[in-house]
Amino acid sequence: MEYNGIDVSSLQGFIDWNKLNPSDINFAMIRATYGTSGLDVRFEENIRNIIDSKIHAGVYHEVHANNFDDAYKEARYFISKIKKFSVGYPAAFHIQKNIDKNKTIEIIKIFADTLKKSNYYPLLLISEDLLQNFSDTKKINEIDIWLIGDSLNFKKNVGMLRHSNLGSIRYIGDNVNLNVAYKNYAEIIKEFLRNNNKDEKSDMLNQKNMALKTIDKLKESKIDNKTENLSTSPIIPSNFNSEFTNFETIEHKVLDGETIWELARIYLGSWSKYREIMDINSLSDEIIHFGQILKIPLVYKTDIYKVRDNDNLCSIAAKLLGNENRYYEIMKFNGLETSMIVPGQNLKIPVT
Repeated sequence: MEYNGIDVSSLQGFIDWNKLNPSDINFAMIRATYGTSGLDVRFEENIRNIIDSKIHAGVYHEVHANNFDDAYKEARYFISKIKKFSVGYPAAFHIQKNIDKNKTIEIIKIFADTLKKSNYYPLLLISEDLLQNFSDTKKINEIDIWLIGDSLNFKKNVGMLRHSNLGSIRYIGDNVNLNVAYKNYAEIIKEFLRNNNKDEKSDMLNQKNMALKTIDKLKESKIDNKTENLSTSPIIPSNFNSEFTNFETIEHKVLDGETIWELARIYLGSWSKYREIMDINSLSDEIIHFGQILKIPLVYKTDIYKVRDNDNLCSIAAKLLGNENRYYEIMKFNGLETSMIVPGQNLKIPVT
């Protein structure tokens, strides 16, 4: 089934959404933001008024970013402006230029990932000509595309098509962008939100368990003086990102197609932390290569424990870490050469 819709911005002026016929216009994509600080002057007016109508509302952002830091900032800015409104259709982002083939693909992935983590269904708005220029569109096969053009032959994941910018709509005017959706996004997004809400309840526990398993693997690998490629397991979940005081590194062998931003997301919990990997490896740019060995920081959060009478490192480790044999971790974090401690001494305790 196909669903007819439009997309609008401040260029259309005031729109009385209640006068539009939902049987003719099923959905409308409304421009919200652009760049890191631009807000469409009609956005709040449009989104508030369309919610009172029977037309499904989606939103979109015009991407200006030339680098990954700005891409992440733009995605967060977009989310900050739409989060207080009910959006029952996708949150789209418009890529209008090709900075560099691989970098543009990564900017697309940063946007999609950031939106998805905030419970928005991402949709890539892009022209057919620009999309065809990419060296490897397989990397964005999981992202639905809102295509500008008149051909669907080359891409299977096109969910929406802007087929004309010369539409004439009663109560709006001429030169309106006309679209058709090939998916029932109203139902898709309801299911998407149901699944995301279920997942969120167990995310923190699952991430922590994966972190602990990875740490155990790291310890085992150290015994044999070996390193493992741990590319599929996060090291520390993103909710552990405050007050880190100690870290060591593991080694990661870059797989085919991996990027530094993917590694930052997998290991450090966020695309935006890729510079930590750059810094620890003294990289001059963001490009990494198949087979390259990278150091990845493994971070521990610590609390302070004040030693009491009759305490020893084994009893503290048993009480706080669940295993007396983990006393060596306390020694390591505190730079102790022996196991001798005294009452009143402050010790850093790793929190896992």
